[in-house]
Amino acid sequence: MALLRVVPWFLCPLSWFVSADLDVELYRTAKKSPDLKAVEGDVQKISEFLLEQRPSRHVALLLHDANCPHCRKALPELDLVAKALTKEAVVLGHVDCTSNKAAMRTHFNLKGFPCLLFWRKQPESLDELVGKTVVVDSDSAFLLRASRLAGLGAERDKSRLALLGKEVIILQVDGKDMTVQVETETKQKVWIPHEVLIEQGRRVPYRREEAMTKYQNLWEKDLMQSFVQRAMQPLVAKLPSSSLQSLEKEDGHALVLCAAVLSRGFLEAATNYHQTLRAFHTPSCPELGSGDHILSYSPASLQWTAVPGRAKAAAAVAGKEVTSNDTHLVQWVEQHQYPGISALTIHSVHAWLRAGRPTVLLAIKLNDFEKNIMVENQLREVGKPTPVGNMELYSYGPFDRYLGVADGTLEGFNYFGVAASNLPRVVVFDDPEHWVEDEDYVTAERLSEHLPRVARMWRMSSTPRGYALWIAKRFVAVYLKLDRDANASFGYAGRCVVKIQSEDAGIQMTWHKYPGSALTCPDDPFRPRLPSTPGFAKAVLLAIKLNDSEKNIMDIMVETQLRGGLSTVVVFDPEHLEDEDYVTAERRWLSEISARTALVVLWLLTLAAAHLGTRGDVGYVQSASWGRPRPTRIPMQVRERRSEKRAPSKRGKPRGNYVDAKKLTSSMAGAKSAEEFVKILNAAVDGPIFNYFHASCAYHRLATWKRSGKLAKAAGGLKFSKLNARVQEMIEEGQLHARELANVLWSFVPDKAKDMKPQELSNVLLAAAKLKDDEPDVVNVVPAIVAQVPDKAKDMKPQELSNVLWAAAKLKDDATDVLNVVPAIVAQVPDKAKDMIPQHLSNVLWAAASLKDDEPDVVNVVPSIVAQVPDKAKDMKPQGLSNVLLAAAKLKDDAPDMLNVVSVIVAQVPDKAKDMKPQGLSNVLLAAAKLKDDAPDMLNMVSVIVAQVPDKAKDMKPQELSNVLWAAAKLKDDARGVLNVVPAIVAQVPDKAKDMIPQGLSNVLWAAAKLKDNARGVLNVVPAIVAQVPNKAKDLKPQELSNVLWAAARLQDDATDMLNVVPAIVAQVPDKAKDMTPQALSNVLWAAAKLKDDEPDVVNVVPAIVAQVPDKAKDMKPQDLSNSLLALVLLQDSVPGVSSFLRGGSRSNTGFVGEAASRVAKLLPKLSDLDLFLTPPAVVWACAKMELPHDELLSAVAQRFASRKTISSLRDWGLCALYGSYQLLGSTDRFTNFAEMLKKELTRRGLSDSDVGWSLEGPLDGAYPEK
Repeated sequence: MALLRVVPWFLCPLSWFVSADLDVELYRTAKKSPDLKAVEGDVQKISEFLLEQRPSRHVALLLHDANCPHCRKALPELDLVAKALTKEAVVLGHVDCTSNKAAMRTHFNLKGFPCLLFWRKQPESLDELVGKTVVVDSDSAFLLRASRLAGLGAERDKSRLALLGKEVIILQVDGKDMTVQVETETKQKVWIPHEVLIEQGRRVPYRREEAMTKYQNLWEKDLMQSFVQRAMQPLVAKLPSSSLQSLEKEDGHALVLCAAVLSRGFLEAATNYHQTLRAFHTPSCPELGSGDHILSYSPASLQWTAVPGRAKAAAAVAGKEVTSNDTHLVQWVEQHQYPGISALTIHSVHAWLRAGRPTVLLAIKLNDFEKNIMVENQLREVGKPTPVGNMELYSYGPFDRYLGVADGTLEGFNYFGVAASNLPRVVVFDDPEHWVEDEDYVTAERLSEHLPRVARMWRMSSTPRGYALWIAKRFVAVYLKLDRDANASFGYAGRCVVKIQSEDAGIQMTWHKYPGSALTCPDDPFRPRLPSTPGFAKAVLLAIKLNDSEKNIMDIMVETQLRGGLSTVVVFDPEHLEDEDYVTAERRWLSEISARTALVVLWLLTLAAAHLGTRGDVGYVQSASWGRPRPTRIPMQVRERRSEKRAPSKRGKPRGNYVDAKKLTSSMAGAKSAEEFVKILNAAVDGPIFNYFHASCAYHRLATWKRSGKLAKAAGGLKFSKLNARVQEMIEEGQLHARELANVLWSFVPDKAKDMKPQELSNVLLAAAKLKDDEPDVVNVVPAIVAQVPDKAKDMKPQELSNVLWAAAKLKDDATDVLNVVPAIVAQVPDKAKDMIPQHLSNVLWAAASLKDDEPDVVNVVPSIVAQVPDKAKDMKPQGLSNVLLAAAKLKDDAPDMLNVVSVIVAQVPDKAKDMKPQGLSNVLLAAAKLKDDAPDMLNMVSVIVAQVPDKAKDMKPQELSNVLWAAAKLKDDARGVLNVVPAIVAQVPDKAKDMIPQGLSNVLWAAAKLKDNARGVLNVVPAIVAQVPNKAKDLKPQELSNVLWAAARLQDDATDMLNVVPAIVAQVPDKAKDMTPQALSNVLWAAAKLKDDEPDVVNVVPAIVAQVPDKAKDMKPQDLSNSLLALVLLQDSVPGVSSFLRGGSRSNTGFVGEAASRVAKLLPKLSDLDLFLTPPAVVWACAKMELPHDELLSAVAQRFASRKTISSLRDWGLCALYGSYQLLGSTDRFTNFAEMLKKELTRRGLSDSDVGWSLEGPLDGAYPEK
């Protein structure tokens, strides 16, 4: 070790590389270890592996990425665990996810790699429940708790609560989280936990422990092995004997239920804390007396005492008042996990702080025996344990705290203000993010006496507010120390006025009890002398009773001026200080500061700085003041001072006399010549009535006369410098508004553009972009600037390039000439990107995303910009982060490099989300919705953004509201918490709907249709949006027309107002059908079929849509194909020509039906689960309805659905439609086995022949089941 300390610094990088190479070698060796099963990185392969192993053995799998350094550390550690557990009934394996990370993250809901997952052995699968009719438990509290435990979001709780006590049919199960999807009588489908089901009067066996468990700790062999061994233990074990003495062998925390019946609440609690508590059940506990009890137990090995080996086990106990109520039992366990005085380590303190209670943590020095005895006595006085046999019982009220002790020399305690050189110290935590630490007011020596003070003390935290409080607290501490010293020496008088001044012979302290007279009183007999202290700072401590005399302020000023050389000034008002309660004074410090005292401090600071500035000293002023706010009379010389700057005036109300200002306006407007105008201007420009309007008018008229050649004669007498100075002043004071600034730009730019420097060109374009919404005429300056940019672009600095590109993106719709600058700017960006600051990088990316459709070459800037983002992302402002994410969403297909920055940006969002503007929040959610499949990391920060939306929704613009609602609809299945934004957004939409652009209207209606089952309140937006659609329908794009029509079909039963938009939409579809995507065509056909009975005119869109289908059918997805086919079959009687289109003329199977059937037959082996259970039944049904048998399709379907498991996954309509269609086509004889399997499944579900007949009418339910 001594040798390592003297290793030259330049060898440190070499040691790092050696360590990295060693990790890689160990990683490669572990991948080939015979003790670890290697499973292919594919979801299907993992499922097959689990099906093979779980009936008899537990399974633990490490999902890892070869490029991840943590993974390279974790896998060798898991190999050591596998070697240690070779005789256990567990299979340990690993999955290399390097080439399939996105799919793994999505399927297993991972935040990153590595991830260790554990599955308990499962002799019986939940699949046996599929198809059964069961009853949902009527206990609402249990249903909600079980839903949270299963990881189901709260947004569908209303739907789950509606099932209480009702019969439901189980459609499918999910073994990962042990949930089942059920269907009600109304065909509503909801996912619920399995444990709330009752079958034939008996509860379904509790199997929550069989759900997948994730490891969450350090990647160390001992911790990982402990996790696996604990996970293998039964959820609840029998206590070896009825005596609690059998718990003494336990090496971890335990939970014991002493009752005849194992309650459901105890099973819940055991599941919640399976990784930290071992649960036991015993009929009775003699040590606790008769009756039912629950006991939380901490063994002696986890308890702390000052004397090693003297600790006893600790416990907390509750009786029948808790055990008889499941909800109370779960809550009690949550708040009693760590009884006693816990001995904390660096591994256990994290869980201890998050264990459901506030905590008191004592940081000690382990070898300081005398102080540790004192600490133990104080803790036991706080906890007041009661001895029971070999353990001690602790009781906890609602406000009591856990007690714990840790080694104060451990790294990390200094973060909480604890220094290893000053122990023991107390840190009181409300939660892991907020704490109280004060070595003067909460001490270990008087812990029991000082703890009540904590309720009134400032909370420290890692937030900016926490740091500000910490700094403020340092100031208060200085004052309080001086106040205590003065009080100790001279009593209350010493706290009234104390002045410490440096003298050669020592430090003289004087006091005066007569405020209002001179602060120095030579006749005062009380003048004690203190011993000289070398190096004592020159200081003055002034405490004044401001309500006694107005002269105090001036007296202090005079006294301070006379006494030079001050380095510290502290001012306070002691009138309202209590002699002992310094904590209360500390809390009042900021909230009750007196305006007058603040003024005094300001004067003292100024005077001290003036004196010290001439002496070379550094002034330091601390102002700590308590007292009641009171009216303040500012001294005359202060009150009458006026700023030399003119006060800014409000628009429309000029400074000075309003009548005179109007006269000047009339004079300037009525000037017949340039000479007359210049004369008027020169006389007024220095006057008090010259305002922003006059300045704007001056520039505009002067520029007009100059261009006409009429200014030459008068120019010599023009006071142009004064005019410029006045305008500069107005700009600085914010008086020059958009129109006036536009006039100034217009006056200068056209004639001066060719002489402008690159920076000036950039600034003018930037100003035009920012002013165009308030004053559209400002874009008239753009052509002159654009003409100069290409020749000067090479001399532009990085900031100027960024500004020009940003301005081009903002101006492209108002001044198309601006696009001419893009190629020249794009050519310069790659070489200068490395010198761009974070804001410039985000602006360039945002501009590239906005310009890519108009100037495709703009994407050439992306690689060079993306290369700079990772190093500068941490310095990006919130708006910059949101702009980059939005750009990534828009550029992902044109510039795939953009996806490389997503994870870097996402990592910065949580800390800066609270500072995002409404537009930024909207952009981030929009980007998350668009990037969720390409960059799953986006989903990790959705909850952070969602938490900010409710408070800022009222400030969102119409487009931002529609974007958030659209994003919520897209993200509802991937980020369940996103639905929390819906109520706040819905509340704002009605008032802002009239200002929405057509795209926004379309997005809101589409989102309402998608969210109606998850957030019923979303339907409140429909009337306001529907009222705007008819007037804006002509401006809707093809995709937007399709979305509105689709939404009308989905919402026709829930919001009848939707039918009012159909005529306006129908009128626009024929002209825009040719530009619709395949999915849009399918949606329009589906909507037409759904709406034809309520809005017969909707069928007018069908011919135009059908005309586009042949060319675009090959690009339709399976869902779009089946929806189009279903709709057209149902529309054939209402629209001439559709039948022949489906049949293909005189020859069968040459039309759309035959084409769709052939394509589905080929796709069938590759269809995913969702497509598989809807598309084949729909296409077979269409063949049957058209009486066009398709042998290839019928054979492929019979082969693909040849297993009972596959058939059991069909929806009721799909099952009935398949059986009925095969009968209708006369194919049941050819596919006898398949027909029999279908029939058996029908019988098992209780479906009759009438149900089969009903299915042949068609489903027209284009939505897949949603979880």
